[in-house]
Parts: sequence; structure tokens; C-alpha cells
Amino acid sequence: RGLQAVGLDKPADLNGAKVLYLLLSDDFADPAVVSTKDGAEFVVVQTSFETPLLEQADVVLPSAIWSERSGTITNTEGRGLAVTVAVSPAGEARPDEQILKDLSARLG
Repeated sequence: RGLQAVGLDKPADLNGAKVLYLLLSDDFADPAVVSTKDGAEFVVVQTSFETPLLEQADVVLPSAIWSERSGTITNTEGRGLAVTVAVSPAGEARPDEQILKDLSARLG
């Protein structure tokens, strides 16, 4: 429902992609994405969970889970709910938006 709310629920054609940046929100990765990564020369995986993709990634960026960050979630009824940090992120994990901001700053 969250992806639908922001228009990101459509499949992407990744065939021929040389670099893949996979930002996974959970431990599930679409089989189509997993098979497409085989043709990529460089794979970055940003996730909160250990997945089979981690072993095949060139770079892994650990992200905080929902209880380790502030923001909003969409419940099963389609309503947005505010959430606040309940626990500190483990290890070097950071919120997804902070990872993307830091990466953007480094890339100019």
C-alpha cells in the first residue's frame, strides 16, 4: 500500500543495467530483480536484513529498521501513521534517507 500511495508499485525494466542500487525495505527481494542483478557489473544493496543478495553485492549499506528511525508508515488500511525512534540503530546502520543524503553529498 505504501508503494501504491507514492506511485512506486510499477515494475521496472532492469535488463541491461550495468549498475544496480537495490534499496530493500525488508528481507524479500523480487525474483525478477534477483535474476537481473546477474547481468549487472556492480551491485549495491541497502537493507536492514540479511538476504541472499548480500553475498553477491559489491557494496552493502546497512539501514535502520522501522523502530530505529522516525517517519511515517502506511498501515493495511492505507492510512499514514507517524512513528518515532524506539531504539538506537545497531552497528553502523542509519536511516535510509540519511544514507541517501550522505551518498548524494559525496557524489556532489
